[in-house]
Amino acid sequence: EKLLKFQMEFRFCLSVNGKVLGSKSNKVLPQPGGLKDLCTKLPTGLESLHMVCNRHVGDADLVGMSASLPTSLLHLNLDFRYDRHLTDSGMDQLGQNLPCGLLRFELHTTLCPHITTKGVQALSRCLPDSIEELTIDVSDCSRVNDDALITLGEHLPPKLKGFTIDVSNNRQLGEQGLIGVCAKLPATLESVQL
Repeated sequence: EKLLKFQMEFRFCLSVNGKVLGSKSNKVLPQPGGLKDLCTKLPTGLESLHMVCNRHVGDADLVGMSASLPTSLLHLNLDFRYDRHLTDSGMDQLGQNLPCGLLRFELHTTLCPHITTKGVQALSRCLPDSIEELTIDVSDCSRVNDDALITLGEHLPPKLKGFTIDVSNNRQLGEQGLIGVCAKLPATLESVQL
């Protein structure tokens, strides 16, 4: 039988994409690109991927991982909460590499200090039209403002049935962003959670 669903949680495992310093040392330093190696080995028929990542995942990991995503993927859940190395460039590359048949996409970037409006906008512009369930969590991302939500609202997939966006504890977001993200909600939408 073929593997259809793969879930991996390594939030507190530093060595997943790190390297041990010396044979007598217990110190682990981030080593970018480790996720690429993992994702190149994923089965080509994989339909669901859920990854809870540690705070050392960087753009090199995201670029390599997203470029290796199986085209058969229907559900993608990426959790980068508390990540200090992920930037707008990684978000842009992730967006450009999202599989075109994706039905459900969840992205969690709570407390990622280098995710800004630019990154959310770049990702938004690349969302596949096939997405029916979308969750974007930019809570506590202090560099994300109203323009990010306005752009997201302009690029919501046309077949969207469920939409969740978490912007809690973000002081740069206000009324204009919430109006903008809701301005062009697709007619297919059945539930919205803000």
